[in-house]
Amino acid sequence: MPRQLAITLLTVILTATVAHAQTDTTTNKSMFALKSDLLFPVLGSIGGITALSLTGEIGFKKRHSVQITEIYILWRSAYSKDTYSFTIEEYKFFLSNKKSFTGFYSGVMAIQYYARDIENHQDGSLLLTYDITEYRLGAGALLGYQNYIKKRFVVDVLIGFGYVELLKKNVYLSSDPFLRAGVNIGYRF
Repeated sequence: MPRQLAITLLTVILTATVAHAQTDTTTNKSMFALKSDLLFPVLGSIGGITALSLTGEIGFKKRHSVQITEIYILWRSAYSKDTYSFTIEEYKFFLSNKKSFTGFYSGVMAIQYYARDIENHQDGSLLLTYDITEYRLGAGALLGYQNYIKKRFVVDVLIGFGYVELLKKNVYLSSDPFLRAGVNIGYRF
């Protein structure tokens, strides 16, 4: 229960920060960028998976930013249809203050994970269908590097590690490691 409370509080804090980060009256430095991960389409084309991601990032006070990433994965085979959805909220602190929102950064992330697996199995003349749904919550830490090309195009490379917990009707069932890796490209507004 304390872990769930901590994850919920972190999610609320990060969401509230996004709502208030759109303008920074102390330095008049703010930034908004839309990005997408290059790894998902490449890995998806190799494995026959449809994978999409979209990230919105809001920067404030030259060295702080909050980003929310939505990842959607659809995998179909002859016997099953799997759907995965991730919502990852991240707070990033840029280590250098020479140029706003660029360079190496460290941060924390909150993870919400939903999976649904529909499987069909043939047992003699009987067709059996299984519908399995999972919901996981988690948190972790991340490191990365972000830079701009011609002031508008953003490149963000990151890696993160954390844990996600399997929940069923708000009951803790198991804890598993979670790896977050990304090569994002996007546009800064």
